[in-house]
Amino acid sequence: MDTKKYIVSAGVVVALLAGVSSLAFAENMTGNVSEMMKVKESREMAVRAGTEMVLNINHQGKVLMRGTIESVGTNSIMVKSWGGSWTVNIGTDAKLLPGTDMSQFKAGDFVGVQGSINESLAWTVDATIIRNWTAKKAMVETRMMEHKERHNNEQEIKDVIKNESPKNWQGVATGINVDAKTFTLTMEGKAYTVNIVTDAKIVEKNFASTDLAKVKEGDTVRVWGPVTDTTISAYVLRDISLAMTQTHDVMEGNR
Repeated sequence: MDTKKYIVSAGVVVALLAGVSSLAFAENMTGNVSEMMKVKESREMAVRAGTEMVLNINHQGKVLMRGTIESVGTNSIMVKSWGGSWTVNIGTDAKLLPGTDMSQFKAGDFVGVQGSINESLAWTVDATIIRNWTAKKAMVETRMMEHKERHNNEQEIKDVIKNESPKNWQGVATGINVDAKTFTLTMEGKAYTVNIVTDAKIVEKNFASTDLAKVKEGDTVRVWGPVTDTTISAYVLRDISLAMTQTHDVMEGNR
């Protein structure tokens, strides 16, 4: 028997087992970093595209234009770009981004337009796609703030768990009393009274901040805190049935 071989093999197994949780954490962090990089890239593209006038017209009359809205009509907008002011006709088949209706467009907004030259009217484009870069930039900024908030909340919760060493409890929430900051947590048929302590962190599934009023009867929740008999003092409440609606179109392809 090669003793050294077995010792080395055992050491490798131990090292692998010990690294499982670290690997999972690293993979989670890699995913978060990757998503943040995509949001950052989208923000940088929105900033660049939202400040640079563009006017490209090919031999078929196809148009790519970026400029500033001077006025908004019922089914058209006037856009200041290279060469002067352009009328942009917006038909029922035109795709509007990031919103879906004309109400998103305002004078002073920077927009991108794809379409075709209207051969019957001077300085007129029949649009197929109109993107409001001003609104796009605002949405990306909001998304970045949401990412930052969730990251901070997750780190604070980890710090609470590390410093206080509270137990993790998961069950179904009922009898929610928002004013008293208490509810009943049922786990495997046993009911516990949960008292939410002052300054407790309350978050939804993705660690975005929320409040007890958003927690619904029957939601599956996790709480961290010490227990005395059947009463839990919660430092953290995480509603894993509650997920924040992601901002629409933030990562959609830029035009």
